[in-house]
Amino acid sequence: SIAAPTAIIALGKAAGAMAEGARAAGFTAPGVIITTDENHRQIDGFDCVAASHPMPDGRGLRAAKKVTNLVTSLEADDHLLLLISGGGSALLPAPAAGISLEQKIALNDALLASGLDIHDMNVIRRLFSSLKGGRLARLAAPAKITQFLLSDVPDDRLESIASGVAVADPVPFDYAKDLVIKHHLDQLDFVSTHMAALAENDELAPVRPGDPCLDKVHSTILASNAQCRNAAANWLTT
Repeated sequence: SIAAPTAIIALGKAAGAMAEGARAAGFTAPGVIITTDENHRQIDGFDCVAASHPMPDGRGLRAAKKVTNLVTSLEADDHLLLLISGGGSALLPAPAAGISLEQKIALNDALLASGLDIHDMNVIRRLFSSLKGGRLARLAAPAKITQFLLSDVPDDRLESIASGVAVADPVPFDYAKDLVIKHHLDQLDFVSTHMAALAENDELAPVRPGDPCLDKVHSTILASNAQCRNAAANWLTT
């Protein structure tokens, strides 16, 4: 069991169902839900937002501002419950300073056409965000965060589930830089400009392992890609 949260953020394709689960568990805290149009529904006590997937849109940007306002209002005795599921990277576009939503959409389009797997796509996404790559946790600190995740990514890497809003980014910058060059993402002018800024200023980087802003973050995967594949395999062989 966990202590009752003071705020809840549910993000992803299963956000509505997860928020309903939180209510069923007796958690009455207010919060924000960001999910897809087909999964959107009103749930009492939540600001329920539908946004676009797989391409970001203005609704997702407005939702990101709501989330940012919520987490920056938290104090040390607050407890944030994060309910994360697949699709969160597109549903919550929060461009880094100096990056517009239109540029974010152009980058996302280039990533989807690049042939990169989901892990490497999210390596790049984390660099161009103000919430991904642990930055949401940085904004919420020193509040406590409990996050429950439904993983739809191979190997169930926490930093790849919705691009890891409350998880350290373990990928070295040079690896990301090589991906950008190899897949010609630097043909987008703003990509080269932002990568240069990242190289010069560590404060712009995602949260790295060992950062104290993650000391009060506790993460649990409720259901995983591997579990789903194993269940399907067992069903097919019985």
